[in-house]
Amino acid sequence: MQKKIVLVIPPVLESKLPMLSIAYLSAYLKKYGYNVKIIDFNIFDQLENSNDIHFWNDNDNCVRYFKNNIDKIRKYIKNEIIDFEPIIVGFTVYG
Repeated sequence: MQKKIVLVIPPVLESKLPMLSIAYLSAYLKKYGYNVKIIDFNIFDQLENSNDIHFWNDNDNCVRYFKNNIDKIRKYIKNEIIDFEPIIVGFTVYG
């Protein structure tokens, strides 16, 4: 059984910034036999305001967005992460 890992890019990172660190980590893990899946929430269902960094830096906007879309997000997480059955789920951060 191949060990599976999911790497998640949460919203919102400017699309102008390539996620090289995730690509490097994925390549390294694959080299050692892991099945790696990358989930980018910036392309999840045409994420509204995906290019507006100020929208996502406002806590109220984030809470409202996730509350209003909770069922869609749960379904996506189930389909893309839980059904994949990873041993690890990692989230990238940007600060």
